[in-house]
Amino acid sequence: MDLRKYFFSFFSTFLLLSSILYPNTHGQLIESVSVSENREIGTVVYDLKERLSRHLDPDQLNNLTAYAGQQDLFWPFALKDLRIIVARPLDREAICEKQRALVLNQHHGGQQMQGEDCPIYHCCQLLHVNVVVSPTSPPMAFFIRVAVQDLNDNPPIFSHIESPFATIPEDIPVGERIHLPEAFDADSRPFGVVDYRITQWMQGNASHFQLNVIADQENEEVSRNREIGFTKIGRPYLKVIHPLDRETEEVYEFILQAIDGGQGEGRMPYTGSVAVMIRIRDVNDNAPVFDEKSYSAVIHENTLPQRILQFKVSDRDSGENGRLFLNIIDSPHKVSNLFRISLQNNLPQGEMIVKYGNSRPTPGSFYTASLHLLEYLDAEQLPPVLKFYISASDNGQPPLSSRVEVNIDIVNVNDQAPKIEFYREGTRLTPNRLVLPEVITAPESIVAEVHVTDADSSLSQLSCKITSEGDTFRLTEVNPFTGTMENSNYGGHLIASSQSFLFPAYRQFTLRTKVNLDREAKALYVSNYRNNS
Repeated sequence: MDLRKYFFSFFSTFLLLSSILYPNTHGQLIESVSVSENREIGTVVYDLKERLSRHLDPDQLNNLTAYAGQQDLFWPFALKDLRIIVARPLDREAICEKQRALVLNQHHGGQQMQGEDCPIYHCCQLLHVNVVVSPTSPPMAFFIRVAVQDLNDNPPIFSHIESPFATIPEDIPVGERIHLPEAFDADSRPFGVVDYRITQWMQGNASHFQLNVIADQENEEVSRNREIGFTKIGRPYLKVIHPLDRETEEVYEFILQAIDGGQGEGRMPYTGSVAVMIRIRDVNDNAPVFDEKSYSAVIHENTLPQRILQFKVSDRDSGENGRLFLNIIDSPHKVSNLFRISLQNNLPQGEMIVKYGNSRPTPGSFYTASLHLLEYLDAEQLPPVLKFYISASDNGQPPLSSRVEVNIDIVNVNDQAPKIEFYREGTRLTPNRLVLPEVITAPESIVAEVHVTDADSSLSQLSCKITSEGDTFRLTEVNPFTGTMENSNYGGHLIASSQSFLFPAYRQFTLRTKVNLDREAKALYVSNYRNNS
């Protein structure tokens, strides 16, 4: 073939290829083909040889060669014998991610690929093919746009979340939203996440919440994701529909499930699940509680210092809101100097709540308190019943407190001897000696007044009698209110005043002579007296 024929043949082939590949424009034409993902390796996506064979003779076709313009941008396809085939597993989501990076980086090829011609919910890849008519001719570049059709081959996926996922205060208002983790599905919108549901409550009362999904706001980010096929719908959240109480339910735990759009033809959709725990933060809304409305104890006045009372006090709150302090609310008798309170933090024995196969202690703070006697009690110095209060306060802000009444009965012990005192005309005789004139001391003369007391015995239990010189003297009890005399040597019953709130402080007797005193016969009389109580 001479040179003229060669150039004529080349020019004819060039015009023919141009008319085949670029029939409507003087520029480059992008051929578009569609293929579904997950096609088998070796599947022919586009047959360039078949198309050219309809316009070129065998000799011309045999002289044509073609090769990929950029091999890395050709992946996962390959050019073999003028045919574009699937060379590696065809994953639409991988192509989407690759082309998304091109879009974000404003890559020229990526911008071309993402033109309006790419069908919605497909991911398109632009394949650059160079065609060489003859060994001496320059390559002719053209492009094939491969649109990869999506299949539902990815389940919804939740990212890793911490436990607890959220901590909310127990006084959160009704109607408040608690945002939950989102699930993402790499498939396109028809096969992406379309709904959320709670499949199981492991802890907590489901009636306190309502599951909802925030409507998709079609913002720029969501729209861009949709263009390249990355699915994102509204975020799920729990709406509080009833007041919460940490002391009733401290933890809510459930399985959140995301459901995608299914595979069509009645096939079951894919799902993804995540365990979500929501912990309720304590608010100081409970005052301390004593296990009894009041406490009482009986103590003998000679009791050694020891624990005299043990009781329990609790607070349904926890942490600092349940940390308790106990104090004695003092009285005029300075009870705080006589008693001390000790406090031990502990869990109630045997009180465990078992739910859903898990054991956890009763929520709250629990203490065992003891009231200790610090020193001997003196019944003669204290009232028969010590009445005071114990106050319990928590460490919340603001603190809450409560108090309980304590009654201590003091039992008197006979540890005091009776006391006898002599008076003459209102003057106490010391040391119980009296000088009497014999000439005027006739029988029944009053020698002295005798006052008998006992610090730890009632007056009715006292008696007094003469143990010596009984032939010379006698005792007669005197009613302190009427001044009248009572019977004989040690008196009968003590008679109180008609005013019942008045009681005598001692028993009173008169010492009288029974005979005339004769100094010459006996100058000294020693009379002994004995008190019984």
